[in-house]
Amino acid sequence: MFYSRKSQVIDHHLTYLHSQKVFTGQYWDEFALTCSLIPDHAKVLMLGLALGGGIRPLFSSTKKIELTCVDYDKESVQKCRDLYQKCFPDIQFKTITADAKEFLKNDDQKYDAIWFDIYADAAYSTLAFDPEFMNLIQRRLTVKGALLVNAYGLPNHFSPLTANNIQQNFASFLKSQFGFAAAIPFRRNMTLVVSSASPTQYPVKANESLNAMDQFTFDFIQKKVSQQIQLDELAGANKIDPHQMQFAAIDTHMRQCWSNLRERLNSSGFDLKENREFISLIQNPERCEKVILHLISKNDLTVCFLPILASGESHLQELNIDWLFDWTEKNRNYLSESLKTHFQLIWLTQLWALVIHPHGRYKKFYFRFLTLMQNL
Repeated sequence: MFYSRKSQVIDHHLTYLHSQKVFTGQYWDEFALTCSLIPDHAKVLMLGLALGGGIRPLFSSTKKIELTCVDYDKESVQKCRDLYQKCFPDIQFKTITADAKEFLKNDDQKYDAIWFDIYADAAYSTLAFDPEFMNLIQRRLTVKGALLVNAYGLPNHFSPLTANNIQQNFASFLKSQFGFAAAIPFRRNMTLVVSSASPTQYPVKANESLNAMDQFTFDFIQKKVSQQIQLDELAGANKIDPHQMQFAAIDTHMRQCWSNLRERLNSSGFDLKENREFISLIQNPERCEKVILHLISKNDLTVCFLPILASGESHLQELNIDWLFDWTEKNRNYLSESLKTHFQLIWLTQLWALVIHPHGRYKKFYFRFLTLMQNL
């Protein structure tokens, strides 16, 4: 059901699929979070489809799910259908080519969960801040239903929900519309879980058809649901500047955050002349350990930049970061006590993403980190 004899890796700028892996260390793995938030025999609506990277993770439990996917791009919908019919024909879902807002106006179904994963070209969709659109979503949710949102922006070590930026404003807007909001961080994405009240967490079990690595990854993702960060004290949403919604503006803000971190480290005796030197830093065990210990001594959760940067950059280039796995294993108790929930939600999540990535550079750490994470 979940795997294909087609041996090719399907790599696309909008999605990531692999014939022998359901979970590949990318954001779309997080669609499996849905499984803890829905009952059996649930109806789920996915707004935004692309090539369907989130479909297999969403079906990876034993629960029966009736999935409807809506996307306005006819070509993307057809490519997704062709891909699944060719490689994963046992996974059944309905696709509809339509504008999401128009679809919701005419739909009469109730859903246990709705995913909102719609972006414009290199920018947030205007639907993200449309009260009428969000009201339509509310009307289509069951009483205990939840909206799950892919919110892209600053890397999570920069605590994007504590400052004036697109993710904070988005979360504040959603909380004002629905009443409850929580966040589950990844790298530069976070999943916002939104509903009228704290959503029910249902019992869940990995599908027995998953291989051992996928089963463990599934179980690990479900643990993140119980550690979600409830957003009780969000500042009110600021007036949205259309410029702020552009990915280019988000990247500019991110570079400034890196510069600020570099300046803080330099004031404490570290010598980083340019932001790009962070890449060299994470490949220098002795120097990087000093940075880790310094930031933790200041209770500075920005220290989580290390696994996030390592994970993000290693998808683009080969890095000398084997030491990080060894150091984490050796210092797991110290990190767990110092970082608390961030140790699992961010630090281990990113290292595990490297272990399971199809490029296979860090799969040698599989059994060691499997043991470490099972003993948390």
